[in-house]
Amino acid sequence: ANIYFFVGAYEDAIKLYTNLLITSKNQKEILIMRNNCYMIVKELNNALSDMDKIIKISNDPKSLTDY
Repeated sequence: ANIYFFVGAYEDAIKLYTNLLITSKNQKEILIMRNNCYMIVKELNNALSDMDKIIKISNDPKSLTDY
């Protein structure tokens, strides 16, 4: 998914990040990357939804500024 992101294939990256969310333990990182894709392709409602999820699973919401 990260390769697709870095080559600009954001729609493909979104699909792969979504699939990874089902099996991965590192959901925060995946949600952050998918959120980045959503913002780039201007799917802002989806980006906002991912940010809400990130905040809910984050132990320290201030750490979000690291990304």
